[in-house]
Amino acid sequence: MKRDDFPIFSKPVNGQDLVYLDSAATTQKPRVVIDAVRQIYEQSYANANRGAHTLAGNASRIVEQARAKVLRFLGAPRDFEVVFTRSTTEALNLVAHGIADEVDPGDEILLTIAEHHANLLPWQRLARTRGCTLGYLGIDDQGFFDPDELKRRIKPSTKALVMTHVSNVLGAIEPIEEMSRVAHAHGLMVVIDAAQSVPHLPIDLSTLNVDLLAFSAHKVYGPSGVGVLCGRKERLARLTPPLLGGGCVDDVTLEGMTLAPIPRRLEAGTLNLEGIAGLSAALDYVSGIGHEALRQHETELLRRLLDGLEGLGGIQVFGPRRVEQRSGLVSFLVDGVDPHDAAAVLDARGVALRAGQHCAQPLVERLSPQGATLRASVGVYNDVSDIDALIAGLRTVRQVFGA
Repeated sequence: MKRDDFPIFSKPVNGQDLVYLDSAATTQKPRVVIDAVRQIYEQSYANANRGAHTLAGNASRIVEQARAKVLRFLGAPRDFEVVFTRSTTEALNLVAHGIADEVDPGDEILLTIAEHHANLLPWQRLARTRGCTLGYLGIDDQGFFDPDELKRRIKPSTKALVMTHVSNVLGAIEPIEEMSRVAHAHGLMVVIDAAQSVPHLPIDLSTLNVDLLAFSAHKVYGPSGVGVLCGRKERLARLTPPLLGGGCVDDVTLEGMTLAPIPRRLEAGTLNLEGIAGLSAALDYVSGIGHEALRQHETELLRRLLDGLEGLGGIQVFGPRRVEQRSGLVSFLVDGVDPHDAAAVLDARGVALRAGQHCAQPLVERLSPQGATLRASVGVYNDVSDIDALIAGLRTVRQVFGA
């Protein structure tokens, strides 16, 4: 679809054309993003929100323009704001740390068994330090959450619902709107890990009805080292900053400080200006393709992949059976072959995909007797030849291991 926009595909890797099917881990970068990062270093580099000179002013404008662009990209209502972080992981840690003062012993946070470690470990630490409890919602045989289970599980002590929008193992597009509606009807805060949905799906925060949403630039064709926490201003203002230092305060004395308004109070230290500019360029790039065209392209690739896996036989596929309910990725097992061994054979043929627990160990160990799966994930640069190369590579895998 857009392979020529990505310089990494212009040269062989290990002497072969690169078939990159690991976009769920991180995406490759289009030339416009690379150029945006380089331009910052060559023309505009300075410390944003500091200084009165021209370069500092330009840097500040770049940050604020990017902030506004993220809000538009997410369809955020007027009462939402953007906080820049280093990653989805940092954004979710910020939330779990930030609400600690509001959590009492015996309170409950509801999560799901499908969470990435980034949306699990911070809440486990909160439970240890504050004496609250964690409850886990299940999934059905295709990986979907059940709003009726949520209704049954909410108790007077339940304070928040924390869940992924799209599982990075199953690819299931979860019923976030309905889950949020149930949660808000009971006064719960709703926190969403959108790392796997923002790159693939149109996001409309005015209808998702969540309080806080996190994603990473590097999964949506932007640079690494930049994340976003987008949330209701009132909710963000109640978070206790995890870091203190330059930029997050309006007034400092030897006796104390006055925190700056959001978002600055949650952005202590020097912002990643070059990364933020790259994120801005990446969002322009995705918007230029259009969510409808992007979704159609990826759906066609996933359908070809699912059909190809079924045609091979001896393949166990996890997640939704209908491709329309799936986003971006397919996890599977080859009968009788360790996923890591299979991935090594595929890599030797120039096919790059993920093997392992996908930073979701509790879920993967429930699904796979081997405690790991293979995962193929697509992006704008993939085409049907990549899918065909994977299927051909899997035939070789079965021959090598006699499976």
